[in-house]
Amino acid sequence: MSHAGNDRFTTMSSIAPAWHSAVVLLVMLGFSFVVAHLDLPGIFVAHGRAPCYLVVVLIEWATVAFIWWGLSRRGIRMPDLVGGSWARPVYLLRDLGIGVAFIVIFGGAVLQGLGHLLKVVPPRAVRAAMPQTRSEMILWVLMSLTAGFCEEVIFRGYLQRQ
Repeated sequence: MSHAGNDRFTTMSSIAPAWHSAVVLLVMLGFSFVVAHLDLPGIFVAHGRAPCYLVVVLIEWATVAFIWWGLSRRGIRMPDLVGGSWARPVYLLRDLGIGVAFIVIFGGAVLQGLGHLLKVVPPRAVRAAMPQTRSEMILWVLMSLTAGFCEEVIFRGYLQRQ
């Protein structure tokens, strides 16, 4: 439950009250349930993808803000939750470079290559969710970055330690 060099988590049994965790879980479960029962391709045709992308971004950041609020009431800082820090800017650039290299090599070469060899066709709902316009592509990147950061905070940082 504790991490080396971080004594804040060794002295308390939980990092937030049980009701706080229940709210976080209900939001995640509720959002998943609603999305699973929507006709997303129909919604995309009627309203476009941008509103859906923005709703995801809003819900993710609202959940992280709620987690931050709950932790701050117990005196726990967000850096204590997510762990790690970049002592110098070069470390941030290094980690960013590793991430980009992984995306290019694994995402671009390996997955695209396997998909081509296996003649994989994404399901209709996945194809419908992909951005079509320049503004949708920008919002999709924002949504992807948001999901990457926020879901690490929510699931790896908060829920695993809770």
